[in-house]
Amino acid sequence: MEQELKKIIADVMENPNLESTMNIETDLIHEVGLDSLGMINLLIKIEDTFDVIVDYEDIELKHLESFNMLVNYIKDLKMKQNN
Repeated sequence: MEQELKKIIADVMENPNLESTMNIETDLIHEVGLDSLGMINLLIKIEDTFDVIVDYEDIELKHLESFNMLVNYIKDLKMKQNN
């Protein structure tokens, strides 16, 4: 999942180098430069790729504080939605 998510983020940001430079602590907003439009595109691609439904009222900025936080958020979504 992590490698696929890195690819999605690199695609959304139109920066293929991100795929190899991101680590679990990478701040998606301050380091990667993810803005509001990028967030929407990212969340749509996450829904399509990982077959989850993101509740836009539930997601918080803290879920994007680091790559690892986003991975954990997606894993939690998948677990909740598969039950």
